[in-house]
Amino acid sequence: MKRSVWCGAILGLLATGCATTLEDQAVERFSVAPVPRLEVRGDHDAPVVPTGLEFLVARAARRAPDVRAAWHAWRAAVVGIPAARRPPDPEIGYAFNILPVETRVGPQQHKLHVGVTIPWPTRLGAAADAAAAKAETVRARYESARLRAARDVRIPWAKRAWIRATRDVLRHETRVLNDLQTAVRSRLEVGRASLADIGRLDLRVEEVREALATLETRQR
Repeated sequence: MKRSVWCGAILGLLATGCATTLEDQAVERFSVAPVPRLEVRGDHDAPVVPTGLEFLVARAARRAPDVRAAWHAWRAAVVGIPAARRPPDPEIGYAFNILPVETRVGPQQHKLHVGVTIPWPTRLGAAADAAAAKAETVRARYESARLRAARDVRIPWAKRAWIRATRDVLRHETRVLNDLQTAVRSRLEVGRASLADIGRLDLRVEEVREALATLETRQR
């Protein structure tokens, strides 16, 4: 009987000291995740050299309040994984008998009890796996918050990039149309072009100017 109890105790201690694959993965993913930081007063005025899209996305992910909140929730979930594997705390009990109880060694009036529950070896591992799975759920919320922060940067960036590219194309077309207008007017003087040709060019130039004005308004 004593031997089986000691075997159970040893197995229980071994189970508490060995991390599972889910635990290792949860801790590793958290350890390599970027840490969001609080916005410090004066950061907006500090000179920042990198201005690329990926730099802005990374900075937004670090500074977004919902990303920080999700990261702290994830950290709390990861920190709670070892606590799920920890064995139960010892129990200490005390009893006082008003009337002494006769025992083999004499009357007993005070009784002190110290004990600890030794769980089944796989029980603590299952609890730690459940905590690790919960941490993965919280991590998914953190990743979702990072994606939302990136979306809030990428969509306006893409719109501005489209406006800049379209504006460059229209400006190039304007220069080409101006050269065409000069050439057609020269041909008109020698009778090799008509007023209709000039009218079509003028109409197109006006359309391009209106498109450029619309883009300038959208960019503000």
